[in-house]
Amino acid sequence: MIVRDTQNAFVLTTQDDHARLSGQIAQQLDGKWLADTARATDVLLAVEEHDRAWLRMDETPIWDDLAEAPCDFLSFPLLPKLLLYTVGLDEIEAKSPYAALLSSLHFCSFGDIRNSGEADAAAFLAHEELRRERIRAALGELDERSVAHHFRLLQLCDELSLYICFNRPGASKQEEHPWYQGGFGTQMEDGVTFRAAWIDEERIALAPFPFAGRADVTVRQKHIDKSELRRGGLAQAFRSAPWSKRRFAFVE
Repeated sequence: MIVRDTQNAFVLTTQDDHARLSGQIAQQLDGKWLADTARATDVLLAVEEHDRAWLRMDETPIWDDLAEAPCDFLSFPLLPKLLLYTVGLDEIEAKSPYAALLSSLHFCSFGDIRNSGEADAAAFLAHEELRRERIRAALGELDERSVAHHFRLLQLCDELSLYICFNRPGASKQEEHPWYQGGFGTQMEDGVTFRAAWIDEERIALAPFPFAGRADVTVRQKHIDKSELRRGGLAQAFRSAPWSKRRFAFVE
């Protein structure tokens, strides 16, 4: 779950809705960004499905007592997260081994896994290395430069989607989530990095601009009124709250 705290409510975006938003972004990339176009369908699937592991976890959000807020994907306990990451990657691999290769690289880049020091995290990383070796063997010789490029595209689309989900629409640079105030972490092969800024509550300026034209996207969210939490708890408030859709556009 992605959680944005406002004065009177929590804005919740499920990981799957965030991934669907990432997919909308990927679908509108200028074709030259895909490099190996023979893999375009697999790359788009990887971007759109990369967080399907969270489908089960996000059905009923849980409360983080320490943060006094719904538990987000960062504070969610590591062990159940790893178990469901594995299930999600299995499901992606059944649809597209190449998409699973990219998604596995994505999960294994996470600092909370790589740096945890936990035996379960080490086992997950080892298991995923074997998965990637198996996929590479099954697919035959791959252009590793294309694999690296497609992995970076997945990470870029993930970051652009998170930028929308984490930030108040129209936020000033000083108000933005700290991850993005200095630009995005994804660096393309030529060293290019990306920066975004809100123009207003719907439009986001992005440079350099990776789309052929204005890129319109939609994300589904729930606004959980804090007064409802006090009355019936988080699970009930989440079930009762209606879904809303917000529209945004990336522009030059």
